[in-house]
Amino acid sequence: MRGGVHFQAHMKRLATFLTVALSAAAAAQTSLPADTARVHYQRADGAYTGWGLHVWEDTTATVEWSKPLAQTGVDAGGAYWDVPLKAGAAKVGFIVHRGDEKDPGPDFFADPSKGNEVTVTSGKAEFAYGAPAALSDPPVPAGVARINYYRPDGKYDGWGLHAWE
Repeated sequence: MRGGVHFQAHMKRLATFLTVALSAAAAAQTSLPADTARVHYQRADGAYTGWGLHVWEDTTATVEWSKPLAQTGVDAGGAYWDVPLKAGAAKVGFIVHRGDEKDPGPDFFADPSKGNEVTVTSGKAEFAYGAPAALSDPPVPAGVARINYYRPDGKYDGWGLHAWE
C-alpha cells in the first residue's frame, strides 16, 4: 500500500504543476492583442544579435530584405518579434534571417486562426504553434513528470488529466 500512497503524492504534485502550466499557457495565449502575432526564435547558443524577421502576406508591417523587422525583445524563450496583422489575417509569411543567412532556411507560413504565437527553433525545418515552454514552465523536480498540453484555441476550461499506473 505504501507504493500507492507514494504514487498518489506524485500525482497530486503532477496535478498542481499541470494546473499551473495550463493557467500559464492560457494566460500567454490571451496576452497578445488579436491583431498581433508573435514569432519566437530559439537558438541553442543564445546568440540573437543581427537576426531579423522578414514578413509578408497578411501583415501591416513594411519590411525589406535588407531591413527586416527588428526584434521586439529577448526573454527566457529566446528572441521574439510582434507582427502586426491585417484585419481577417489568414496567412502570414515569415523568415528568420541575418543578412542572406536564413535559419532554418525555408519560408514559413502561419495561420493566425491556429494560434497567435509560433516558435521557430534554429536548424529545425518546421515551426510549432505556441510559446516556448521555457516561458511558463518551472523546473521539474526529481521524481515528477511534466505533461504539457496545448490547445490552439486557448480554451482550457473543463480539461483535466487522468493518470494511472
